[in-house]
Amino acid sequence: MTGVQTCALPICQDKKASIPRKIAMLLCQEFTSETFQELGRFFNRKHSTVIAAIESLKTMMNKDDALARQVKDLRYMLET
Repeated sequence: MTGVQTCALPICQDKKASIPRKIAMLLCQEFTSETFQELGRFFNRKHSTVIAAIESLKTMMNKDDALARQVKDLRYMLET
């Protein structure tokens, strides 16, 4: 055993995926007619978590121009 707790690894991996997951939630919300409940089921989250994630991402994008540009580029790729 390396001294790492068993539950620490999944939490760490989840943090690495949190921003991409938030982006995916935002884009799904923008490009589909799915409800927050349906998006929550798809992402294995509660609908309130989906709402909070999208709002969190929007706040992050207002503060981080590079992130906002990446999301804008993804939108463009999905539209074409």
